[in-house]
Amino acid sequence: MANDPNFTAGATVSPYRLLQDSSGNVIHATAATQVVLAASGASGADSTENIACKLPGQRVKLTASASIAKHARIMATTAGKIVTFSSGAGVFCAGYALEAADADGDVIECFFFPGYNAEDA
Repeated sequence: MANDPNFTAGATVSPYRLLQDSSGNVIHATAATQVVLAASGASGADSTENIACKLPGQRVKLTASASIAKHARIMATTAGKIVTFSSGAGVFCAGYALEAADADGDVIECFFFPGYNAEDA
């Protein structure tokens, strides 16, 4: 998308990860209870560098932390990776897997949308 924003990395950011706000910068989202702001693209960034990001409402590539079934809902987990969604108080869904992941480290196509709390849905 031509209007994808650049943010400043607040720490080292890896490619294809979910990101959260940290004092006006972006860092890896590390838990499903964090609201996801953006997703990193094919390029990572070191702390204080600019990084091109994808906003919710787009197809993005994301890194899995475990196997994920095609069409499963997803959520953030350690290091900005994704895992199959499981509901609970304060847990946010971040999108859907458009293809399956077999293992930790697989990069898969997903539809990323603004997180919602399944308890509120």
